[in-house]
Amino acid sequence: MSKESAQPEEVTEEITDINEMTDVSAIRQRLEENIDQEIVVIVEMGRRRQKERRGILKEIYRSLFVVELDQDENNFERASYGYRDILTKAIAVKFVDELEDEEGTEE
Repeated sequence: MSKESAQPEEVTEEITDINEMTDVSAIRQRLEENIDQEIVVIVEMGRRRQKERRGILKEIYRSLFVVELDQDENNFERASYGYRDILTKAIAVKFVDELEDEEGTEE
């Protein structure tokens, strides 16, 4: 005879905002889904200063990702960031296509 537990199943809400994710593998997977897409990386510089960098998400590695930056706005071609930078809120990542979708629904 097998006993079935009467515990209710956990209902977990899927987090779609990459900046709210708490798992490195989930962050990496979300970035992998958006490779070759335009993104905005907001770098926290301290003392309430931020630097916004726009570019194309080009490469995904085990512990970091590479963004090919827009040359009109930046002095260097590429920048790399770690997934832990997102976890620790040192950077925020926004996908440009999602930003455009949000702007379209606000009208």
